[in-house]
Amino acid sequence: DNLFDTIASRAQHEHDQAQRQQQLAQQQAQAERDRRAQLARDQARAQQETERQAQLAAQRRADQERRQRHEAREAVRRERHAADRAWVASVPNKGTVDGVRRQLAALRDATHDDRAAQTVALAALRQLFRQIC
Repeated sequence: DNLFDTIASRAQHEHDQAQRQQQLAQQQAQAERDRRAQLARDQARAQQETERQAQLAAQRRADQERRQRHEAREAVRRERHAADRAWVASVPNKGTVDGVRRQLAALRDATHDDRAAQTVALAALRQLFRQIC
């Protein structure tokens, strides 16, 4: 009877030990699955962050390029405005006939006796005078 109890006890012990090992293996397998899932989530988050940073960098570059184009256009506009003011300042404003004659002579010299260009320039001047007066 004692031998039977010992064998039964040993069998129960081995069975319990096998169950504990099986549970431990299942827990380890679950822990490994959880670790891999967390790693995958971390990698996905890192990839999303990398993409977000790339988009932000691209947006910053586009904004910078847009600002540079705007500044270049503004610089050209300012240069044209300054040139226009300089040209207007070069016109004598005394209202004398000599001043008008000098400007017409300058126009003729600038157009190199090109009758078509002179006609266009004079028509533009007439239109300006009509708008001023």
